[in-house]
Amino acid sequence: MFIVCFRFLTVDNEPPRITCPPPKSVPVTCSPRIEFSAATSYDACGAVPVHYKSGNLIFTEFVENNTVVAEFHMSRTTVTATSTNQSGQNATCQFDIIRAEGR
Repeated sequence: MFIVCFRFLTVDNEPPRITCPPPKSVPVTCSPRIEFSAATSYDACGAVPVHYKSGNLIFTEFVENNTVVAEFHMSRTTVTATSTNQSGQNATCQFDIIRAEGR
């Protein structure tokens, strides 16, 4: 009688894919709170969280109905979205939040 054992090792050589929302223009108000569509991220080995950074502000995705809520005081802010898979590979994309008078 022979017993054969196999051990499989899954190696993730592919970074996740991420897609950012389009730029968003919002009117200037007294509140710096802005809601915008969440970036979408996909990885072959499962779900990957998305983290956002703008200047010195770093925030983790807070999604309710595919919406992220953050505070922006500047007139034009570039937001970088990053997703990192379990193998440590990451993908990034960027989009702008534009606060303008009369929009």
